[in-house]
Amino acid sequence: MTEEGITKESGYDQKAYIQLRLHELIQRYDRANINPLIYDFGFRCYNYNIMYQSLLSIFNTIGSKLKDIDKQKCLDQLKKLTEKMNNPMYLSRNNVQHLNNQNYGDIVTCLFETRNLLEEFMDKHGFNPSKDDVSKSIIKM
Repeated sequence: MTEEGITKESGYDQKAYIQLRLHELIQRYDRANINPLIYDFGFRCYNYNIMYQSLLSIFNTIGSKLKDIDKQKCLDQLKKLTEKMNNPMYLSRNNVQHLNNQNYGDIVTCLFETRNLLEEFMDKHGFNPSKDDVSKSIIKM
C-alpha cells in the first residue's frame, strides 16, 4: 500500500467530526428553543442564552470555511443578535419582574433569523449531509 493510502486510512475524518459537532449544537439549540424563558440549572442561564451561545459556537465551527462575503453576512447578523441580547428581557415594576414582550419578541425573532442564515450557509458550503442522498450522512438513522 502506498504512503498516501495509509495516510487516508489512518487519518480521522474532519468533516465527520464537524458534522457531529454541528449536529450536537443544533440539538442543544432545539432543546432550548422548546421554551426560551426557562432557566437551565445545568448551564446556569436561561434557554435563550443557550440558544445564543449555540449559534455563536456554530459560527465558530463553520466560519473559517465560509467565503468572505458569507462570513461578513454572518458577522453582521450575529452583531444584530448580540445587540438584541443586550436588551433587558424583564422589567421591574413595583418590585415584580415583568416580561418585556417587545424585547422578548425581538430576541426570539433574531435568534430564528440567525439560525436560518447559519443553516443556509451550512447547506451551501457542504456542512450538512446531502438531503438528496442520505447515504452521505455521518449519523445513520
